[in-house]
Amino acid sequence: MRIETKLDASDALKHLGKMQKELEGKQGGMYDDISRIMAQSIRKNFAAGGRPPWKKRVGKYSHPILDHTGKMRDDAELSAKNWKHLKTIHRMEIKTIFYGAIHQLKGMLTRGKPVIRKFVQLVQSEKNAVKERIRAVFN
Repeated sequence: MRIETKLDASDALKHLGKMQKELEGKQGGMYDDISRIMAQSIRKNFAAGGRPPWKKRVGKYSHPILDHTGKMRDDAELSAKNWKHLKTIHRMEIKTIFYGAIHQLKGMLTRGKPVIRKFVQLVQSEKNAVKERIRAVFN
């Protein structure tokens, strides 16, 4: 005796496709919101001279710390606005990469000691805003 069974999953597949598109749309908005929070944070970090405040420079300078021409600030802010999310890879591309990376990651040597001045750094209220935006998508 032979029994044949036919399963039509087309409706289920259509529904799953619809759910996937809805989630992708929500995620897209989430990443836009996170990039806006990051860009605003960078702008505030430069305006405040760091949050917490960056260590003062040695010597006399007429321009704010890390903001002689505004190029690094502008590049960092633009990079945050154009922030990319590719699967599990999150990246920012700061064009003034060498000088910016030194300050962000390793620090400039001042009298033999590294001085790190992070300009891409969220304060707690900004971290909370990012967390809330992520929760809104997945709850």
